Amino acid sequence: MKPLAAVAVLVHAALFAVLLGIPVVSAGAIAACALFHAAMAWGIVHPRSRLFGPNRSRLDGTEPVVALTFDDGPHPEVTPRLLDLLKERGVRATFFVIGREAARHPGIVRRIAAEGHTLGNHTERHSYLFWAMRPAALRREIEQAQQAIAAASGVRCRLFRAPVGLKSPFEARVLRALGLELVSWQARFLDRAASPARLRRRLRRVGPGSIILLHDGADRSAAGNPALLEVLPGLLESLEARGLRCAALR
Repeated sequence: MKPLAAVAVLVHAALFAVLLGIPVVSAGAIAACALFHAAMAWGIVHPRSRLFGPNRSRLDGTEPVVALTFDDGPHPEVTPRLLDLLKERGVRATFFVIGREAARHPGIVRRIAAEGHTLGNHTERHSYLFWAMRPAALRREIEQAQQAIAAASGVRCRLFRAPVGLKSPFEARVLRALGLELVSWQARFLDRAASPARLRRRLRRVGPGSIILLHDGADRSAAGNPALLEVLPGLLESLEARGLRCAALR
């Protein structure tokens, strides 16, 4: 963060000089400030950006393996049915769980770990303003989730995913201190987009090494059913037909 902070000071000092009427190259100062803020916005919003620090978005190697990851659980209705489906098909996955939901449903979190899946930290409350929090509040969100997940499962998470993939400029330092690795994704399947045509289009993005994002939350399909449970069987069949097997992140 120190080089980034130095750049921020320089470009804003130049802009301040423009506003005070101090003779500087006004257009250059304004352009530099605009570019700085555009870069910061890209670093926050783009799920695979590494502007603020390391960010794993793919698996290492060239083996025909993909990683299914599920965010926002555990959900009392959807997650147990999802676990049944994964168990039936012999699939291991990664669950980025919300701390307060883990505390509400500890039995489900224990089952996730007991059945060989990997647990990841998805913050305590899943705030959409996580990226804008002060460093102390950001650390508190992550630490509280670590404690809740460990209390429910006996497992201390090593993987982290930010809510909606929106990253904080202060995040890398906190994750490093807590022994966590940031994980994003290479392909996202919107759980409401269950039509075969849309599924096929999204599958074109998937190949060996892809990390795939889904959600085991409360999304519903047009028919009123849990959307994930409508999408996932077809997704698993398509991956199998292409010779791709699923593995949990480690």
